[in-house]
Amino acid sequence: MAARQSDSVDPVPQSIGFVKQVSQATAVAASGNHRPLHSGDPVYPFDKLINHHGVIVVEFTDGSWLDMGPGDQTVLDQDVFDIANTEEVASAATDVDALQQALLAGADPTQVLEPTAAGPAAGTSPDTVSGDGSSGLATIARDGSTTLATSGFTTGDASLTELADTASEQEADELITGLGGFAVSAATSSGVTENAAANPLVSNVAITVGEPDIPNQPEVPSEPAPSELPIGPAPTEFPDETTPPELPDEQFPEATETLDENPSVEPEDTTPPAISLNAIGLTNNNTPVISGTAEPGSAITIFVAGQTIATVAAADGSWSVAPQLLADGSHTVTVSATDDSGNQSTEVTEIVTIDSTGPVINAIDFDLAEQSAAGDIVGQVTATDINGPMSYQLDTATDLFEINSETGVITLTNAGAAANLLDFETNPNFAELTVIATDNLGNQTSQLININITNVNELPTGEDDTGFIKLGATTSLTGNVLINDSDPDGDSLTVAEVNGVQLGVGNNVINGLYGDLTIQQDGSYSYQQHIINLDEGLVAHWAFDELKGNHFDDIATADQINDKGRLRGNASLVDEAISGKALSLDGAGDYIDINNSKEINNYSHNKPIGGSGFSGRSISFGFKVDGTDLDSRQVIFEEGGNVRGLVIYIENGELIVGGYNRPDNINWQGSYAKVDITNLDTSEWHHVALVLDPDNQQLTGYLDGDRFQQVQGDLLYRHPGDISIGRTGDQNVFLDNDGIARVDNSPNYFKGLVDDGLVYNRVLTDTEVKALHSGELSEEFNYQLSDGELAAQANLNITLTDNLTGGATDDVLLGGDTIDLIAGGAGNDQLTGANGGDQFIWSELDQGTNQLPAVDIIKDFNTQQGDALNVADLLIDEDVNSLEQYLAFNFENGSTTINVSHAGNGEITQQIVLENVDLSSHYGTTDTTELIDNLLDDGHLIVD
Repeated sequence: MAARQSDSVDPVPQSIGFVKQVSQATAVAASGNHRPLHSGDPVYPFDKLINHHGVIVVEFTDGSWLDMGPGDQTVLDQDVFDIANTEEVASAATDVDALQQALLAGADPTQVLEPTAAGPAAGTSPDTVSGDGSSGLATIARDGSTTLATSGFTTGDASLTELADTASEQEADELITGLGGFAVSAATSSGVTENAAANPLVSNVAITVGEPDIPNQPEVPSEPAPSELPIGPAPTEFPDETTPPELPDEQFPEATETLDENPSVEPEDTTPPAISLNAIGLTNNNTPVISGTAEPGSAITIFVAGQTIATVAAADGSWSVAPQLLADGSHTVTVSATDDSGNQSTEVTEIVTIDSTGPVINAIDFDLAEQSAAGDIVGQVTATDINGPMSYQLDTATDLFEINSETGVITLTNAGAAANLLDFETNPNFAELTVIATDNLGNQTSQLININITNVNELPTGEDDTGFIKLGATTSLTGNVLINDSDPDGDSLTVAEVNGVQLGVGNNVINGLYGDLTIQQDGSYSYQQHIINLDEGLVAHWAFDELKGNHFDDIATADQINDKGRLRGNASLVDEAISGKALSLDGAGDYIDINNSKEINNYSHNKPIGGSGFSGRSISFGFKVDGTDLDSRQVIFEEGGNVRGLVIYIENGELIVGGYNRPDNINWQGSYAKVDITNLDTSEWHHVALVLDPDNQQLTGYLDGDRFQQVQGDLLYRHPGDISIGRTGDQNVFLDNDGIARVDNSPNYFKGLVDDGLVYNRVLTDTEVKALHSGELSEEFNYQLSDGELAAQANLNITLTDNLTGGATDDVLLGGDTIDLIAGGAGNDQLTGANGGDQFIWSELDQGTNQLPAVDIIKDFNTQQGDALNVADLLIDEDVNSLEQYLAFNFENGSTTINVSHAGNGEITQQIVLENVDLSSHYGTTDTTELIDNLLDDGHLIVD
């Protein structure tokens, strides 16, 4: 076969590489001669390679590679290959030529090549690798023998015996001897084997397994047959009912009556009458009823406390009397009875004790500390009484205190703890209670109790502070954390510590996550954010907000190339976006095509991502995927081809980011970070980021600002395959289900929405990725405020954001170096616009009340920079009324206060203070109408 000659002019130049793969391509030499390219052809300096069809791959003599897609053209100049190094690799090329010649001569490459690191010397049999002649491979040979382990029972002496057809049921019920010497009695022999149901003769089969060792046992005599029992009537049998029972003879004594024919005279009554006295015991009745029983009609005599009382027992024998007033104390009651025959009973006595006096309450006043808690004991009321136990109650109804009825302990209720009564600084500081003590006879005594409220040093009250600063602002946020804190006793407050660090005199610097806080003991602070420049290294930014024909621009301002994106298929821009508009892709042919870019993928071969080239690559996209299919492979973004590239895609319910650089002695076959998204809320926007840090060999994936996995990364050389959003490009490499990375040229269209795509030629930090996701960063400083004795806790919350909108509390907001929209929100806010013509905005929800208007202070209102006050959403019906009804101006100490009546009725609900700005001096007038007209004309006031 004739050798192909180079078209280069004499002298023949040194080849710089060889074609490794080609379909249809042409080389144009420096002299202008054309030649078709074939696999194995050399290429020379300044050849122009034109690829007509398919892919062409060239390996240079320095080991680097060039791959070109259909239609690509490339000149092999110093931007592609270092011509100066051609001679250095000449010898290496000669070795390659020699090897090729050996192969053409039929030599065995395994005999020619040096041994590799992965195995034995070329041409060596695996059986003779080791020095001793062995192969070094372990083998296991089987000799055909097997072993079955026994587990404590016989496995060999089982027998199956068929019973005769004439076997009796008793024979079928013989014992089945089991394993280990146990016996199992079978009621029948059926069901012994699994074939029993199918074999009608199975009832005559007996199984004996093993031969258990049973020691000789003495014979047990059989029991004798039961003896015959006499037969008689059953227990329930009765004699014939017609037969009357035989009754025994009954012997009754004869009744006799003897009459006394000579009756005697009735005897004389000498028996004393009976009498009883009911016990009275303890009573509070000074005229207690004394009662008892006696012989009816008998005369009753009662003696008590010097009184003699007489009465007669009633027909039923009862009697009772009421003595005259008896004094408190114990008295003996003596009673007796005399019947009609003059017989007198013995005397009967009882003790009656009278107590009609209430308990004696110990008159004690109590002290109660202000701010006491519910359940705290105020004091204990005690009383004495001769008759023991007492109960306690409050005379007047109150929900502030309660008393224990048994112990007399007075405690503070929940309502009492919450009442203003316990505020020493604002109230009379005492309370009165009437306590009633009752003894067990019902006698009561009341006593007025005074409760004195005492002053104590109370805990300071700390309110959280919030500060908002424009993300990337170079100026410091300033404020004072103590401005909204207070002390109930009026004590002066200081900041004792921040984040656990004790503060000293002067400035104290507390390092935060995103900035440094400088704070003093008096509460004044400044916050300087760390340098966060999200424009640095940004080479592409596709906001998808505006179409120009069928393409949209790259709006990155720090780069030099407009990497435009072209809509393909039915791709369109829609309003459902993170901001502005978003890209809508239908998953069936829609995608975005972006030209190869020297900033993104077609950079100089000697300036890779990593090493001496770019420090890294970071890619960020907002996305909302169609939740009906999370299993199919759907590409969000890709750059490169089947040799080198980066991909972001969804497959098998996972979000995946990956990269690869297969040749170039890098042999980075592909690394992929994954996270499960089967539970992802697909109705919401989400954020994905890929960060390649080659110098640290790391590739990291992020979802919604948080890293989900970090895998191996490496250098990424020039990869001019293509750049696409929403589909596979030029045969990208993906991770298959078996864990192996493979080339896939399927389109793999994405179905859903995409917004705000960014490409950086540097490594983004975790903080920067989080900022890209949420548009803001927040951190908290916990501080301790003290009155010198007691301390309370509060927080200073700092938010770095592009959305300068305050909350419902008192906020501090700081703009950046550009034009900002600043809204303080409700509360009393401190606003600083910093540089640029800023707009300060109020709404109807921001105002206070006529009694307590909201006061917002603008620290740096600047008419020269074009600052403006926007009160359009604060004023009601201002278009039909005079603005003088809504706005009034006061001037004091070089500042201007604008009093706003949002309803135009004269009730001031909002005050706007322009600190150190005197509008009367600026415009030379104090007239309200003229001031309003001047502000409107200059664009400093917006009312509609």
